[in-house]
Amino acid sequence: MQMSEDIIGRFIRGIDRVLIPSGHLFLWVDKFHLCQGIGNWLDETSLSIVDLVTWDKDTFGMGYRTRRRGEYCIVLQREPRKAKGVWTAHNIPDVVREKITQRGHTHAKPVGLQGDLLSAVSNEGDYVIDPAAGSFSVLTAAESHGRTFLGCDLNG
Repeated sequence: MQMSEDIIGRFIRGIDRVLIPSGHLFLWVDKFHLCQGIGNWLDETSLSIVDLVTWDKDTFGMGYRTRRRGEYCIVLQREPRKAKGVWTAHNIPDVVREKITQRGHTHAKPVGLQGDLLSAVSNEGDYVIDPAAGSFSVLTAAESHGRTFLGCDLNG
């Protein structure tokens, strides 16, 4: 089930409340939301957009007009916003081509990219939280990089 705009905003405000200072939120959006903007979701938060990663799925997905081949991960950071000393990996390209290895969920995300992003902003043993886990690809990425995963989904 797709979340409403109101529910997405509430999720983001809740995440903002528990993030550590300078903590990150990786928010996956489709092309429509990328073009429309997500500013209203960030109202009443201390989150700012600091980067964007494009995922080339190397396959065609659905779409009302064009067939979608890409998805977008907006990188948000809680204040104080800084990169030095917080973002430790500098080898993540802004366009990543990765095929899905975990099937069985409509909106599965790339485990390799998610692992790279987690490693860039967290340390082994840190907690990674995914309140809308879906395919639980973040769980796989967190475990493979020595992070502790907390997550849930409506169906699991």
